[in-house]
Amino acid sequence: MKMKVAVAIALALAVAANVHGGCNGLTPQIGYVRELLAQPILEKDDALASWSAAYNVVFDLDAAADDAWRAVRSKDEFDARRRALRAKMLDLLGGLPKERTPLNAKVVGHVPCGKCIVERIIFESLPGAYVTANLYLPDTSRHAAPFPAAIELCGHSSAGKNAPKYEHVAYLAAQSGIATLVVDPLCQGERAQCAEDLDGKCTHAHLRLGVNAMLLGHGLAAFEIWDAIRALDYLDSRTDLRHDGYGAFGNSGGGTQSVLLGAMDDRIRATATSCFLSSLREQNAWRLLADSEQLVFAQLREGINHAAYPLLASGPVLMLARRDEMIPFTGTRETFRVLSAVSSNVGCRERFGFFDQPGPHGYNERSMRATVAFLAERLHVAVPDFKDVAELEKGTEDSRLVVSGGRVMNLPGFKSAYAYLEDELAAAESARPQSTAEARAALVRRLADIDERRLGKRTVVSATALPDGMRVTRVIHEAAGGYRVPAMELVPAKTKGNPVLVVGDSTRSDLAARVAALLGEGHAVLAADLVGVGEIGATRHHYVNPNDDEELAKMMYLTGSSLVGRRAGEILALARSLEASVGGKPQVVACGRIAVAAAHAYAAAPGTLSKVEVVDPPLSWAESVRKHALYDYATAIHGGLLHYDWPDLLTPVFSGSHFTRIVRRRAL
Repeated sequence: MKMKVAVAIALALAVAANVHGGCNGLTPQIGYVRELLAQPILEKDDALASWSAAYNVVFDLDAAADDAWRAVRSKDEFDARRRALRAKMLDLLGGLPKERTPLNAKVVGHVPCGKCIVERIIFESLPGAYVTANLYLPDTSRHAAPFPAAIELCGHSSAGKNAPKYEHVAYLAAQSGIATLVVDPLCQGERAQCAEDLDGKCTHAHLRLGVNAMLLGHGLAAFEIWDAIRALDYLDSRTDLRHDGYGAFGNSGGGTQSVLLGAMDDRIRATATSCFLSSLREQNAWRLLADSEQLVFAQLREGINHAAYPLLASGPVLMLARRDEMIPFTGTRETFRVLSAVSSNVGCRERFGFFDQPGPHGYNERSMRATVAFLAERLHVAVPDFKDVAELEKGTEDSRLVVSGGRVMNLPGFKSAYAYLEDELAAAESARPQSTAEARAALVRRLADIDERRLGKRTVVSATALPDGMRVTRVIHEAAGGYRVPAMELVPAKTKGNPVLVVGDSTRSDLAARVAALLGEGHAVLAADLVGVGEIGATRHHYVNPNDDEELAKMMYLTGSSLVGRRAGEILALARSLEASVGGKPQVVACGRIAVAAAHAYAAAPGTLSKVEVVDPPLSWAESVRKHALYDYATAIHGGLLHYDWPDLLTPVFSGSHFTRIVRRRAL
């Protein structure tokens, strides 16, 4: 630490010796300010501090949810908990449509396929929301109608229902006498929702749609669950199928969809979920938090973890796992231990099954056959021995496409999921009432979970007086959760104007140009690393989004909090500390994606900040929805757009509010 102080003093002296004339006569050169700001305040071991603080919350809530299930000791208690959590889950997902509109289902063609027939089907889960599917029907010379039926939900493949492995397992089921409806998920197969989906990166598409949906209070899983529910409605309409309960199965993202469908619809008699269930704490620790279909707002706060999904189902669930894949096998094993304990406690030992094998992520022949055998047993058909399984006839490349050209977005009357979100956005915008500053502050605090008291004790690491009279003070603030926020306070000998808190979404040294200009104008400046930034901003994993703070934001999302709100609270606490240290009403310069947090801080505590300037901010939330942008969890608030758009928070809500401005360019 002594070495760091010596280096900081030397650099500060160099800054003092290298100035040029400014409005205050002393504008430090940017390069020297950059070197000064780049000097570490914390130890290197603090790099993962933000990540660790969020992870500890996830771990505790996930483990507590497991413990709560293990504590269930009777069938009545189990059923009551299932009902309560299912209702809570539906609420957290944003609810489902209240009306089952006409399916307008059509069989557009038949394809002979070895020992089964494939029907090409299209229906509307909502008006204009076209769903494409293939129904694999058993050979009537070997199996008698009405057939038992199952729905297969597909994982992340741009081919959707026509991905070879998803075709093959459906074909195995059909040869075993189970009619199987394979559904294209949103943004996959034939169901691109917008031009941006045509890049073939369905994970990007799910995040793009998912974050835009969450801004309007939805979870992407709700869209997928509704499509699957309407697919079951279609099965109900068929006279050649049995209607005494269906199977559901899928792999990876399809494993997610199948187990969530089983948890939300009692028509599912049996679920086989492959390569998905683990535990949220293990996924955070060792692998990744994936796309939006697998994240439910505040689920851990409400006790809904991976173990809850199969426990909410009304029928038995088979967990299929691979031991050498991206879904943590240790978490999968632990979740199955929870399921086993609960089933033993409440007297239903045969409710849950487990099938694991070596190998990487995804279906293989063994897991596909295990899936079909499980469904056959639970749907009361003869369990196949697979000795005379015929090979799937591939046909031509587009033989199992439902729509000419494979794009529902080209059909007359098509209405995308984005268009439905835009309708909700327009309704929300037209319904927003005028508000007082106090009412808006309360709303913003509640939605974003803002509490400046999470940032506490201020400790001075070093204080240096330069020959020209400028004071350089390096400080840390203790934060709830165990991390420390580092900041550097620079106070000219003669101050002019209000002190300024400067924060950005990268490192302090990237703020050098702005800090140097402010010092030249005579402002006292505090440059700080907020949670998830700079010295405390390292992360373990990245998934699609390259920003280090995105995983942190996802963890907070699971717990019902937000990174925007946490940062807004830190901005307020740091501003008040700056006011106490040097006097004057602080103003804020927020750069990059931190702009959203600064706007929330400004609105959450009227009168605390003299003004806010945001530089190179992200799109507004409404622009993101209308432009189908790939937005960040780190800059979003669940349900925020139902009440305001983030730039609105920088706009006066009554005459005489403080001046704010947005600079839409990189000015550093």
